[in-house]
Amino acid sequence: CYIFRLQLSILTDNSLKFQTLLNKAKKMTKGVPYERFKINIIKELPKNIIKIGFSIKASLNEKDFSKFIENNSKPIALLFGDEKYGLTQETRDKLDLIFKLTNENKKPLRASHALSYILGFYEKSLI
Repeated sequence: CYIFRLQLSILTDNSLKFQTLLNKAKKMTKGVPYERFKINIIKELPKNIIKIGFSIKASLNEKDFSKFIENNSKPIALLFGDEKYGLTQETRDKLDLIFKLTNENKKPLRASHALSYILGFYEKSLI
């Protein structure tokens, strides 16, 4: 999000636990001036936002995602799970749309790779 100058909001109901994990991640990350990069920790998303997630088990695919991006004018939130387990079932149940990225069925993309991948769809829709 820092590289692409996107807003980063972390959706969590346990901000103390998350803050510990965030501090650990900051120590491992080089070159990000966190004093200038605001990270919002939120408990819920605004009601008017379309919630989009990504799952290896989704029935909609990247072609569907591309069509959605081309035809959508409402604000969206892109939700990614953690690197090991992905989105929880509870979170997936709250999403408006879930898309599968790539044809891989065994090993999903890492969250950072998935974000870069879908930003390519946005770039394509802007051209």
